[in-house]
Amino acid sequence: KSAVYNGIWTKPRQEAEARRLFYVALTRAKKQLTVIRHRRAPDWTQIT
Repeated sequence: KSAVYNGIWTKPRQEAEARRLFYVALTRAKKQLTVIRHRRAPDWTQIT
């Protein structure tokens, strides 16, 4: 498969997996959850 195909296909899957893992972390926290981000990360309003 071409690099273009792999880039188009894998990036959305990786983003979806990252969102899923973030959701799991949020929902499994029992007492406290601290969420941090790198200062170069997208603005919080861009997190969907």
